[in-house]
Amino acid sequence: MQNAIRVKNLSQLAYEYSSQANLAQHLGIEHREIIKYFKNKNTPIPDNLARQIEVTLNRPIGWMDRPNFDLALTAEEWQLLQAYRTGGVRDKMYLMGVAQLTLAHPVADSKGA
Repeated sequence: MQNAIRVKNLSQLAYEYSSQANLAQHLGIEHREIIKYFKNKNTPIPDNLARQIEVTLNRPIGWMDRPNFDLALTAEEWQLLQAYRTGGVRDKMYLMGVAQLTLAHPVADSKGA
């Protein structure tokens, strides 16, 4: 189960970084070192690699071992998520305020629902 979560998180990171190759580059490793986890989803992602990913990509320790994914997010939702993750404290406070207002006063979608 743990490896399945790690593989899904790794897939999410590849999506966030536009490709497996770009993700490997950001991690400072060869593409061939990471591609094996995408080719064979049963290949265990070792603890040392999971921690390296978390540290290098500024994720909290343990991030690779918990569900962090929702591949059903729209492009706009991913953009907001990325803005939140990469933003400063002020940006995060602003986005959280907008989210709280939106949840308190939902806006009808463009179809008038």
